[in-house]
This record gives sequence, structure tokens and C-alpha cells, in this order.
Amino acid sequence: MPRLLLPYFLLAALAFLSAGSAFAADNPPKIPPTAADVAYGPDPRQKLDVYVPTTGKGPFPILFWIHGGGWFAGDKRNGCTNIPPYLDHGCAVVSVDYRLIADARAQKICPPVAAVFADNRRALQFVRLHAADWNLDPAHIVAAGGSAGSVSALYLGCEGEQANPQSPDPVQRVSTKVSGVCAENAQGSLDPQRIHEWLPGCAYAYWAFESDGPTLFTDGGLPSFNKFLAEREKWLPEIKKYSPDWLLTKNAPPIYFSFGLPLPTPDTKPWPHSDALVHCPLWGVGFQKLARQIGATCYLQYPGHPAEKYRGEADFILQTLGIIPK
Repeated sequence: MPRLLLPYFLLAALAFLSAGSAFAADNPPKIPPTAADVAYGPDPRQKLDVYVPTTGKGPFPILFWIHGGGWFAGDKRNGCTNIPPYLDHGCAVVSVDYRLIADARAQKICPPVAAVFADNRRALQFVRLHAADWNLDPAHIVAAGGSAGSVSALYLGCEGEQANPQSPDPVQRVSTKVSGVCAENAQGSLDPQRIHEWLPGCAYAYWAFESDGPTLFTDGGLPSFNKFLAEREKWLPEIKKYSPDWLLTKNAPPIYFSFGLPLPTPDTKPWPHSDALVHCPLWGVGFQKLARQIGATCYLQYPGHPAEKYRGEADFILQTLGIIPK
């Protein structure tokens, strides 16, 4: 690299590492995938895109990205845009589509969120099984996502090893462990009681469990959420199976929460149901407190509160993958 260009490269790299968001969800990436619409299962939504660095020898560590959209919307192309800097640092990116809540309900899967998480897990196992096909490193994978996609990433990180060595399906015989989890604007719980404790007035997760229930933010959210809260005992066995906070153990990989909104202050007016609640850093505050009680490693970043040890999401991802030194 020419000497005169080196400072500019370093400045660009530092800005990238310090960025608050791993991916934005506004426009599709400007580069084509190395492999597009790869089927990891029989359902039309079970597809993924693979982006592989064009320089370097590999095998390349993997950022496994899950798009958001409340599990009702979104897709793998519009859900990840900030791909080139990761490729430039020698990090491959895999972006995943999966069955949404409406698909799960149409297939009579209860709770519907089971289909979402099962697809994300299978996609992870599929990528690990076929890593050599794309010169990828199956031993170094960070699961990441935005909003509801980050809940899926948390689920993968917190549920522990789910490989089934006896399965006739070779995909299911592959490890599900990840090196770390990057959760952007994440909702850390699907338990209505915990949600009520962490964010009073926030309506979330009720649509994830009822196979014939309301859609996203029907009736403004709170009446449906309050019904979910009142019926919590009925749903508790399923909540314990799928909610990341219930699955979290001290053996979970490092988890990094990142939020774009600041903490509310005593002067903050009561919030209506909006991004201000659904993407509030109080989710991360509550989850980090729980993680510390359990003995798990959890970092938290939001405006005015940098995460211990890391300059941003990209810094956490690249360090965890071993691409840059810790």
C-alpha cells in the first residue's frame, strides 16, 4: 500500500470500527452476492446469500446476519447494506431469509416463532456444513441481526449446542455453536412479565406465540399484549423454550447489545408504542443485568454509553472473529 494512502485507510478503518450500526436496513447492498438464493431447506423462504471477500486466502470467518421486521416483514437483501467494509477486512457475510410468522401460521406451526428460529438454526448449520464450498471458516461465526433478527441471533447464541449426531439429515448433525452474538436494537425477552418489568407500556412478542392471534401491533399493541401477559402461565413452557433470557447460561458466547436511541430520562414524556419502546436500550440494560447475575458475558452500547472494551459493533465482530487483535 502506498505510504501516502495509509493514513486515509487507517482513518476509514477506525471510522468503520467505531460505527454504531453493523448494518442499515434501507437499501439492498450495491454488490452482488458470491452465491445468491442458496436453498438451505425445501421451503421457498429458506434461502440465503453468501458474500465472500475477493482478496485474501481464507478460509474467511463469517458474519451470519438475520434481518429484522418483527418476523412479519423484511428480507435478506434489504436487511443488510454495510457489507463491503466487512469484506475488505476479510470477513465473509451470510444473509438469511426465513419463514415469517404468517408462513408459520399458514403451516399451522405453534408457536409460530418456532419456525423462525428453526430456520435460522438450520441456515447456520447449512453454512457450517458447506463452508468449504465458499472457502469459509466454520469455526469462527458471529450471529448478528437487527431488531427481531437480533432476537433470533440471541436465540442461537443462548440455546446452546443443538447438533443431533443421530439425525439422518446431515445438516442437523452439524454444530450450532457461535463465537459471539451482536444484537442491534434487540428485544432481549419474549416473556411478557419480564417485558412489563423492563419496559412498562411496551407491547411486544404476543404475535410470536398464538397461531391464530393478532398480527403485528394490531389494536395498537397494548390490549393484545395485556391478554398475553394475563395468559402467561399458559404460555410459560413455550416462553422458556424460545425466549433468550430464559435460555441464557454462563456458557453463552459473548453478547454485544447496541442501540441507536438514548436511555429515557426522568423528563421523558410517556412514550406511545413506537420505536422508542421497541428499540429502547432498557432492553439491553435488563438483559445485561440478568447476564451478570448468571455469569454470562454481555456488553451494552447506546448513545452516551460506550461498551466496555469495544469501539462499536464492527470492532466487537471483527475481534470476536479473530480478524483484528483483541
